[in-house]
Amino acid sequence: MGISGIDAAMNERTKDQEPHEIEYQLVFHEMTDAFAVHEMIFDDAGAPVDYRFLSVNPAFARMTGLDPSGIVGKTVREVIPGIEPFWIETYGELVRSGVPRFFEHESRGLGRHYEVKAYRTSPSRFACLFVDVTERKREARERERLLEQLAQARKMESIGRLAGGVAHDFNNMLNVILANAEMALEDLPLFGPHHEAVSQIRAAARRSAALTGQLLAFARKQPISPRPLELNEHVGKLITMLRRLLGEEITLDWRPCPSAVGVQMDPSQVDQILTNLCVNARDAMEEGGRIVIETAVVDVAEADCAEASEAVPGRYGTITVTDTGCGMDAETQARLFEPFFTTKSMGRGTGLGLATVHGIVSQNDGFICVKSEPGRGTTFRVLIPSREEGPAPEAPAPRPLETLGTETLLLVEDEPEILHVARRILERHGYRVLIAAHPESALEQVKAHAAELRLLVTDVIMPGMNGGELAARVKALVPGLRVLFMSGYTADYIARHGVLEPGVHFIQKPFTKADFTRTIRMILDSTPGAPAS
Repeated sequence: MGISGIDAAMNERTKDQEPHEIEYQLVFHEMTDAFAVHEMIFDDAGAPVDYRFLSVNPAFARMTGLDPSGIVGKTVREVIPGIEPFWIETYGELVRSGVPRFFEHESRGLGRHYEVKAYRTSPSRFACLFVDVTERKREARERERLLEQLAQARKMESIGRLAGGVAHDFNNMLNVILANAEMALEDLPLFGPHHEAVSQIRAAARRSAALTGQLLAFARKQPISPRPLELNEHVGKLITMLRRLLGEEITLDWRPCPSAVGVQMDPSQVDQILTNLCVNARDAMEEGGRIVIETAVVDVAEADCAEASEAVPGRYGTITVTDTGCGMDAETQARLFEPFFTTKSMGRGTGLGLATVHGIVSQNDGFICVKSEPGRGTTFRVLIPSREEGPAPEAPAPRPLETLGTETLLLVEDEPEILHVARRILERHGYRVLIAAHPESALEQVKAHAAELRLLVTDVIMPGMNGGELAARVKALVPGLRVLFMSGYTADYIARHGVLEPGVHFIQKPFTKADFTRTIRMILDSTPGAPAS
């Protein structure tokens, strides 16, 4: 029943009290909404200072948890000592003006959110109808939070798509710059006038390649090689390097978990996570401070996943990085993992460090928890699904490879600049190089030189026929021929073409001259049918 119905019943009661007393009491006690009658208390100056409970219905008791026998006759300040002034001020104005009030408000004292309709019933008394909308408000906030997360995810996905889309062209151009710079350095006198300039070109190309790698890590699209990894052992090996990176003004504490912390992850990604988090922490402590790195194994329950949308229940290995730096406010934390968002001054950061960490962690089905307050430091907790089995045995260190060769190779690449520079690299190392600018031309070369051909080096994405299809047709002509795939495209795009599978040899552009020749020599010297390393 609405408040108007109650008012009508009360008006009838004043006309003929006895016949309607039972009906009124039935309505008062059986209605599902909370109902209370109060008396306002004013001070000598006429200001409202408190109000007294005159009667409440059972629904009021159920909704608020207040026992009617313990509150009727008492003032609200006696019942709820921490009552917000809002309630007294609002009801005081209602009693003075006689104008009904309709509003929503949260009672911190009761921990509930109410929709309230209040009416004056006499010069100093008023009646209130309460509807508990706490759950509705909670659901609305949850919907709003999920919508914000969805909008953020879509924005991150769009930027990730952009990063993946430009990576191919960037990587091809960087490969040309890097390879030509490296070969030029080999030809220039060490102390000649141009050696330093070309060295700077090579260094800039390497930094640009690293930046492209960060974009791909953010986009969760860089090629990775996950393997069983024990975090205590791996992180322990990084501590000395991190101390040098952080400098003497930063104290670094390493606190490994007493038990093994096993995960399935590419070791280089753990390096990226720790380096980015530690550099970020260092930059938050301009006058020095302390960083603590810890590992642990934790069980995440369903209830723990409410604040982290990417979290799912289960067992996780964790890396926690805590600093004593300046901390962050809520607004900064909300944008923390956005690419190119940074609070650092110009030239001190790209804004990709934490975005890279987020991309890596998400790519490994993990999530990140952040706790921070201005002036009280920051804690990043990275959680990666746990692997209970022990780590795989360490592979023996590869022996130094002599990268010179005499074999005949077929190089297939639709980008003329890449084709030219890769051919020059291989010829410098003694190989006989056949070239093809497209797959059909490559097949003609295979038919003409099948007897002497030892290795196919091919781009993955080409017009008309992709590298995987070309390799299958070439192997039909030359059974057992070895293949090296190369590409500047992102990992997910390459995977759709059947390249990033176990046992397949692959090199990501941009590659250095040394990596390219070493990989080729390793493939040629390996046992036929051996898995890719």
